[in-house]
Amino acid sequence: MRLYTTLQLGVLLSIILLIFYLYTVRTINSSVGLEEYIEEQDLISNEVVTENIYFTRNDIVVAVVACGDRLHETLNMLKSALMFSQTKLNFIVVAEDRLIDSFNEKNILKDVDSILYMDSDTLFLTPVETVWEHFHKFNATQMAALVPEHEDPNVGWYNRFAKHPYYGKLGVNSGVMLMNLTRMRAFQWKEYVVPIYKKYKLKITWGDQDIINIIFHYHPDKLYIYSCRFNYRPDHCMYTSVCKQAEKEGVAVIHGSRGFFHSEKQPVFQAVYRSFEEFHLGGDVYKDFYQQLESYLESAQNNNCGHVKDIFLKNIRKYLDLD
Repeated sequence: MRLYTTLQLGVLLSIILLIFYLYTVRTINSSVGLEEYIEEQDLISNEVVTENIYFTRNDIVVAVVACGDRLHETLNMLKSALMFSQTKLNFIVVAEDRLIDSFNEKNILKDVDSILYMDSDTLFLTPVETVWEHFHKFNATQMAALVPEHEDPNVGWYNRFAKHPYYGKLGVNSGVMLMNLTRMRAFQWKEYVVPIYKKYKLKITWGDQDIINIIFHYHPDKLYIYSCRFNYRPDHCMYTSVCKQAEKEGVAVIHGSRGFFHSEKQPVFQAVYRSFEEFHLGGDVYKDFYQQLESYLESAQNNNCGHVKDIFLKNIRKYLDLD
């Protein structure tokens, strides 16, 4: 069983960069709690500071957007990353969209090779490096990795409702996205986005995800597809269990899309989020987190997702050497 002290967690969190909408850059001291640090910052300031950010090719970099009321979700996501990972992590947190009018940089993160983009409503149930290692499985042309939007065409959204092109038969979900920025820059990704938006803006429902689908519709060779267990959503179990890889290997990343982390309609997702929210970094992961999560899941079995509750525990049990 692996238990981390606050100091050890601080070592893991060697660098946290808080970028106020990609251009106000601050370095967060790893010995300071995430919530305490953010509360101490003057988020009202209009000062704009731009700096180059450098990481090596071997650095794991996780990026997330935390605008509006997404702050607490973001803190939970960062917490989940720190709880299970056993290597140095780097975070880029994008916030304060009201400052966009002051933004003059045309190309941000130009010295960063690769990132793992996470929606704020996601949580790691496995070490971050388990997701990151898929970069090593890219072929010479692939520049990003995503999971399918659906597994079952009978309930698929894109194949039934989309009025614009999309990737493959069922589209892809952008909530957990590995991005090789070096290859994306060579592809001239940003030159695609605005023209596509202008052409399809009246047909787009899911924002950036639709634009991403349109791009990979025309360039499918640029996309690596990984298992639904790396972006597990309520759709994978609310009617019937359709993510077979998660049944076999457990959920790696849970995604409470459409507000399901905060909805009683899917108590399993609510239970997982609550367990992370109540856990304090530096505590006993087994006693203070795992046992609590197990208890909450036991109380959330009276629905289809509850029938497969063990898939949310499988990787945590592996991490804690319980099997």
